[in-house]
Amino acid sequence: MVVNSCATTDEGEIQAQYLEEKIHENPHIIELYMYLIDYHWNENADLREALRIANECVRNNANKPKAHLLAVQTLFNTGFAKAGEDFLRRRIAEQKNFDALLMLSSKLREQGKFNDARSLLSNALASENTGNENIKKVTEADTTNLELINLELARLDFIDRKYDSALKILNALMKNSMNMHVVNASAVLLIKIFVQNSDFEQIEDLTKLMLDKPKLTSEFIEVLTYAYIYNKQHHELANNLVKIYKKTQDVELKQTIMFQLVLNEILRDKIDDARRYLKVGLELKPVFSPFLIFDYYLCIYKADEKDEDEIEARREAMISYDLQYFDAPESFDNFKSILYGNLLRYLGFYELAKETYNKILETEPDSSWTMLALAELALDQKNFTDAVFWYFKVNSTGMQNADLYCQIGDCQIKSEEYDKAIDAFKLAQNQYPDSIRAKKGIVIAHVMKGERKFETAYPYIFPLD
Repeated sequence: MVVNSCATTDEGEIQAQYLEEKIHENPHIIELYMYLIDYHWNENADLREALRIANECVRNNANKPKAHLLAVQTLFNTGFAKAGEDFLRRRIAEQKNFDALLMLSSKLREQGKFNDARSLLSNALASENTGNENIKKVTEADTTNLELINLELARLDFIDRKYDSALKILNALMKNSMNMHVVNASAVLLIKIFVQNSDFEQIEDLTKLMLDKPKLTSEFIEVLTYAYIYNKQHHELANNLVKIYKKTQDVELKQTIMFQLVLNEILRDKIDDARRYLKVGLELKPVFSPFLIFDYYLCIYKADEKDEDEIEARREAMISYDLQYFDAPESFDNFKSILYGNLLRYLGFYELAKETYNKILETEPDSSWTMLALAELALDQKNFTDAVFWYFKVNSTGMQNADLYCQIGDCQIKSEEYDKAIDAFKLAQNQYPDSIRAKKGIVIAHVMKGERKFETAYPYIFPLD
């Protein structure tokens, strides 16, 4: 079933009514509830309706794990994080639900509660291993569960910079796992660790191993690109990416590869080659919108006389895909520096990235794109105060828009400055009165202030003690 997420208000109401009727006919199809929650929350920011439907889903499908996970995701999405955590802990205690375990671990990790997450996973791992001792043949699902728990433990160790512990887990997963999700995710973390340890021989060995794998992910291609560029192995990178491109039939992966090839050529000053790859990328359908960003900026930095009409056409193409438009840096070197700073940030070299961005501001103090990069760098480090500072600086350059104010509001929610967050979301509404993101932000801020109480109204998702 496909529900049109771009429907007008009237069309949306008709679709919602249709979904309500279908749920009445058959209350056990979880996807119907999911579509209906999506309409009420993501298109209308209607908290009561979203919670009502989640509550109804659990009431009608108490024995279905998917119903409980949909409900708990609704709680997290609407600002009831504590209720969501409590819900997951009950699911884990009552039914040892594996999906609930991983979701709770992920939420704890996002909050920086690494020890809590590690304890949760270690206990689950001990339980899984003990249980499997009495099973003569371990099922594929059992194996995958154990691998995913270990992968999450390795991810925690990586974030906590416990690289030796992470390497031990990841090397075992790479050796034994037949699950390509686990293999790709393990390879991504391994490359990031090898870069931090300046162990580029290991990256080359891992690359050779991965080239023989049947299905690679876009995330692996991205981290591979950044690692090789960081080590100035541009030529070797291009050769490896072209090999993967020729091998795969996955259009999305082809687009990612071509995008990384363009980036590689830009950063080694091979602009003609960058444009050649860009042309191939733009011909891949459906349109991969990030190509339009490079298309716009490479048009600006043409060596010959600029064609203003051509530049404007490319800018309009970006806007048509809702891509954020920022004034181009005055020099091509600064444009490259922003791209390289983003690379450093992704690899975890935060101080080097910050130095790179600040150096741009020395020559172009009003560069809105650079200020945005500094805001995102602060977000990566969970420094919400600095992130807010830089988002306001972006706005001061004349680039004011609703999304930037919403970013500010999101940061202030994470800093538990709920009144300031509400003010920021209201500023977003001044810019764009129909902003659903702003409306949702205001609702979530009120929820997290404790001003929205629904425990008695929806007992299946807020069970009373």
